Amino acid sequence: MKLFNTVFHQWQLAAVRRRMQALEKENAKLDRLNVQFEAYAVNLRKRLAERGEWMKTLQDCLAQKNIDMDALHWVWCSGCGGKDVTEEMVLSAEQNTKRLRTQFNNKEYRKAQKEQTDQ
Repeated sequence: MKLFNTVFHQWQLAAVRRRMQALEKENAKLDRLNVQFEAYAVNLRKRLAERGEWMKTLQDCLAQKNIDMDALHWVWCSGCGGKDVTEEMVLSAEQNTKRLRTQFNNKEYRKAQKEQTDQ
């Protein structure tokens, strides 16, 4: 009977060792997956931060476009009951008017230069 208990006990120990080895393999696999997940999470956080910066840039551009459109609206129809005139709108209208004048002057200058070379 004592021999049976010893053999049975050895069999149980071998089964426990096999189970421990399997658990260690699973643990190693989970560690590898955890490292991969952390790398993915870091990459995802980085991409989200970049997208946030991109969205902020788009919002700033849209805000400036809206100011430009409001200024154009005031120039076109003197407000027509729209928003009140702001300093930003006036600056935008002045900037666009200067740009338009510069473009027209440059076009006229090139036209005059071409006429002089043709004569």
